[in-house]
Amino acid sequence: MEILCVEDFRESSECSVRTGIIGRDVRPSASDTLDLAVFVNVSFTYPLTLEHRCKIATWQEVFPSPTAVRRKFEKVYSRHTAPTRGTVYAMHSKFLDSGSDLDKPRSGTPPITFTDENSELHKQAFTKSQRKSIRRTSLELSINKNSIQRMLQGVIKFCPLRH
Repeated sequence: MEILCVEDFRESSECSVRTGIIGRDVRPSASDTLDLAVFVNVSFTYPLTLEHRCKIATWQEVFPSPTAVRRKFEKVYSRHTAPTRGTVYAMHSKFLDSGSDLDKPRSGTPPITFTDENSELHKQAFTKSQRKSIRRTSLELSINKNSIQRMLQGVIKFCPLRH
């Protein structure tokens, strides 16, 4: 299994391989792993970035427990809310199973984007015929009816009556 590090993360869309192969009995020393990357303290919100997930998976290979990984995370990133033990275990097992910490592609229909173009289409459709149903409009515009409902209430500020 290869360890993904975050040293060259800024240059590519996924982590690069830096530290060779790790087996069950072979582990890099703490100094080798700590030299992989030095980060500036950044403030971020959950969900964790790919950079942080790669780092957590790497630290789990080096440190004996997820508590040590959490402490290291808090120290490096100056955060008081590190990922839980379960999250550390999940990231590490995902890394061991798939060899990467990338998320799987999302399934289902993609959500619509609230662009000016979409809102103009909706405005035109409903100003032309205000009695037209949301279902009919969704068929004409080929957009999910829940998305049209959100667009009407959120962006256009049009609240159709329900009977």
